[in-house]
Amino acid sequence: MRIMYSLSTVPPFHRSMSTPCPRFGFVVTLAPEEPRIVEDFQRVLSGHGLEATRAGTLAFIVTREGSQATNNDRDIVRAWSNRWSNAASITVGDLVDLDQEA
Repeated sequence: MRIMYSLSTVPPFHRSMSTPCPRFGFVVTLAPEEPRIVEDFQRVLSGHGLEATRAGTLAFIVTREGSQATNNDRDIVRAWSNRWSNAASITVGDLVDLDQEA
């Protein structure tokens, strides 16, 4: 027996999504932006499945590869920033929906 559905009778789990999923991330600012600090920052992010996109001269947008960044990810970056507190001013921003911030 073959069952045919019209669009109005397709169960909800078979319908297309009506809105995109949020893209959570956070902004990290580094000052001064020294190569050794940026390289260490990238190494820590990479080791935790995170990635950074440049967002201006001293800022990076941090996201998670194929998923959403979380407050735990912010904690990882904050812990990393504490190791550099004598060499740089590093600010870890709030977790936000980056698509809403644009």
